Amino acid sequence: MYHQRIAAAVALGLAATAAAGPRVIITEIMYNPASVEGRGESEWVEIANVGDEDAHVKGWRLDDEDRDDWAPFDCEIPPGGVVVLYNSGAVTEADFRAAWDVPQADAPGSAGREPAYQAVGVSWGSLGNQAAGDNETLRLLDAAGAVVCEVNYSHQPPWPDLAAAHGSSIALIDHAAENLSDGRVWAASRELQGAWKCRVAGVFAGRDVGSPGLAATVGTGNPPPVPPRSPSEAPAGPPVDRDRDQVPF
Repeated sequence: MYHQRIAAAVALGLAATAAAGPRVIITEIMYNPASVEGRGESEWVEIANVGDEDAHVKGWRLDDEDRDDWAPFDCEIPPGGVVVLYNSGAVTEADFRAAWDVPQADAPGSAGREPAYQAVGVSWGSLGNQAAGDNETLRLLDAAGAVVCEVNYSHQPPWPDLAAAHGSSIALIDHAAENLSDGRVWAASRELQGAWKCRVAGVFAGRDVGSPGLAATVGTGNPPPVPPRSPSEAPAGPPVDRDRDQVPF
């Protein structure tokens, strides 16, 4: 029932939540993959423009509270456009797309959609697996260093607990939310209809679950809050079938 409620919450498109002017937000974070990540090799972050005008991105970068340097990047993001940022020091765009693009047409709930998105490689810092209230704070900064978007994520309730059950990304289920550091507007991708397992390619081992690029087609309007997770309140979600290419629902 829990993952069914979440799936119902992602039925509307980004157009329903478009803000006046450009608005670029972080929509998915793969911070604890099952693939190689000694230096963040298989980590990635998805951003999307949920506004109604083009976003001219020049010299923007990711940042967190650590001292690791994240390199700037440039791109143009139209309304509803999605960009996936990956570790250019360990992954080529060809490897990323080989790992993540192939199975999406067959993913449960995707209805054969093939989301178009930009894959942009950047010099990577790293994302903490044991995320807590004071660590990890992921920010998207503009060229002047101003905060465009901030997500202070955690593996503690009400956030999805992925500290041990690694391999799933966390995905934003309410693109209209003002506070993206509220764990109730995020869910583990393994619980979302439309997510899929990656394929084996480069550093990717074929065990991670996510939905890079699907923010444009399975965004949300204003779903009911996700209830806090605890052993008594909600199941951990369906397990990933390691012998198949999709997540079972």
